[in-house]
Formats: sequence, structure tokens, C-alpha cells
Amino acid sequence: MVKPRELAEILLRMADEDEDMEVKIEDKNGNVYEVGHVCQYDDGERYEIAISAIPLNKVPEKEKEEKVENQNGKGLTGWLSPEGEFSPCEYGEHYKLATEIVYGNNDLNRERVRIGHEKGTVIDGEEALKELLWIPMGVPKWGGQSDMDYLFISHLGRTEAQIKWFEENYENLSETQKEKLEEHINDYLELNN
Repeated sequence: MVKPRELAEILLRMADEDEDMEVKIEDKNGNVYEVGHVCQYDDGERYEIAISAIPLNKVPEKEKEEKVENQNGKGLTGWLSPEGEFSPCEYGEHYKLATEIVYGNNDLNRERVRIGHEKGTVIDGEEALKELLWIPMGVPKWGGQSDMDYLFISHLGRTEAQIKWFEENYENLSETQKEKLEEHINDYLELNN
């Protein structure tokens, strides 16, 4: 058994040799966690080791939903990928779904680690998806409400596949989501003219 201080020192030595290394730790129950980053505080006595909150081998596979059920303007809740694939979730569960998506996909998880490394911190799945142009949107179960419906398009932009998806699913959005989408498109057109 390795003590936390010894583990931190080993990981720091490994990181010095390979900045892009991927380290996974297995606990006594067989759960596998990813090490996000390791750092030593200035006092030389304390270390910080950030590991994934959910074991990588326990993240359930999420079935992709090919077709969005017609909501007749009631609004949609979930994440829209840069490829134009919509993953639904319950209102208030975006963080949970983002964690499942990121930790269930090695490429996305590597991107999460890379982005966190560039920012000098550990980022969660939700922040990673937003950085990677995923679009979260939501409407409460009890129906659209102008102060609670949302659709966030990153300042980094959106993809052609997402634009096509919005064209095909525009009528499923709530009135507030439609306004947010149109607002973003108008701002984008003004900036690029």
C-alpha cells in the first residue's frame, strides 16, 4: 500500500518526465480513477492530487437518441454535441449527464484533461463539454418559463451540424429557447458583417 505523500511524489516525478501522461489508480474494490493533476505546495510539505469523482469503470453507457421526440414547442432539455447529436436529460441533471458523457468517452476525457492542464486546474465534465462546443439547453418539467428556460451557445461558436439540428428541431424549442437562439444568431451575424 502506498501512502498519499509517496503517491504524490511518484506522480510528480512521472509528470516531470511526461507532461501528457495519463495515470489511473485502482482502489481495493477494483474501481479505477483518473488522476487529473498533481502539485506540490510552496511549503514543500503538502501535495494536492485531483482524481476523477466517478470511477471510470462504473460510468454507465449512454444510449444515443437518434430522433428527438416532438415536444410541440414545450422545449428541450439536454446536451447538443458538435456533431448535432442530442442527448436528453432531466432539468437540473446536466452535470450528471455531462459526467457520464465525458468519463464514458476516452477521447472526450483526454480533452477534459488537456483543457484542465492548459487552464492549470481540474475541470469537470460540464465545463469540458462547454469548452468543446456542446450546447446545454433546458426547460423545467412543469413547462416553459421565461425566467427558467435556457439555451447556452458558447462564445467560441457552434458547428454546421448544430445549426442544421436547430433548423430541424426549431419547433420543439420553447419560446424562450427560440429567443435565445435567435439572439445568438443575430449577434453572430452582426459581428461577422
